[in-house]
Amino acid sequence: MELQAQEKHVLENARRKIPPGLPPSNIYRIQRSFRMVASQGEKMASRFYDLLLERSPELQKFFHPGNLSQQHAKFFNGLHSLMLHLEHPQALRAALVQLGEQHQGYGIEIQHYPPVVDTLLQVLTEFSGEGMDGETYDAWANFLHLVRAIMLENLGPDVSAEDENGMSHSTMIAEKPKRILLIDDDHQLLDLYQSYLEIQGYLCSQVSDVAWAFTHLLMSHYDVVLTDFQMPLMNGIQLRKNLDYMGKGLWPPFILVTGSLNQEIRKQALESGFVAVLKKPHDLTELGSIIRIAVKKSWAFPGNEGYLNRAGDGKVG
Repeated sequence: MELQAQEKHVLENARRKIPPGLPPSNIYRIQRSFRMVASQGEKMASRFYDLLLERSPELQKFFHPGNLSQQHAKFFNGLHSLMLHLEHPQALRAALVQLGEQHQGYGIEIQHYPPVVDTLLQVLTEFSGEGMDGETYDAWANFLHLVRAIMLENLGPDVSAEDENGMSHSTMIAEKPKRILLIDDDHQLLDLYQSYLEIQGYLCSQVSDVAWAFTHLLMSHYDVVLTDFQMPLMNGIQLRKNLDYMGKGLWPPFILVTGSLNQEIRKQALESGFVAVLKKPHDLTELGSIIRIAVKKSWAFPGNEGYLNRAGDGKVG
């Protein structure tokens, strides 16, 4: 596809400016598949809530039985509104921040998001039929991880974090949970990292595609980035260099993970701004120790929340 060729050219050219927003070919796939189910909106919404509450009955408290039909319409209209913003990152981000604040007011917490994402992916697959191929499914999954990340930006303190011995410590994570972006093309490893780190009290987002890594870093805020070295189109060091070409000082501490570590890779990583290099295989306690060091370094990170505004004004790069 022509859009994919354009994205590959952007990613392989280390000094090419990468605009904020979703990968164009992914926008096309998401919008196309949504159009395929749009005529079945009410039926799809009903199936979504039936399946969600069957899987996660603890969520029933957020929905009044007498208002479910209204909730169905509200859900589908909200999803349709997000589709209209896919090509406009500033508007999409603003809508998701507002949506996140609303849901926090309803009492929605971190643990409520995964069943919603998983259920929506299943229902979209059911209703899209052959239109939900592997690449379209991945596009939706990456998009919904972005939705979750932005909606949770203003989440309050996590008072139920556990240490490595399973003990609860209300003061383990001060103020808001620290946010970690996990980048790897190994989905199982991403799930393992996320499960472990969220038990420690961190808030994690995962991406398996370099283009979506840029999207997350340009549209949301993270305190630490953990990235694999060897990935399709661009390795982790090239990813970090690309970000500096767009603006130095905007990015959080990076940790590189690689199964092919040698002195040259370590040297390149440290010279490119990585704060640590971790060799695969490794145990999770070692990962946790390095994350804690990186989090301390992130205290001096000013944040990149203003990036979209600067990019929109043509002032970045």
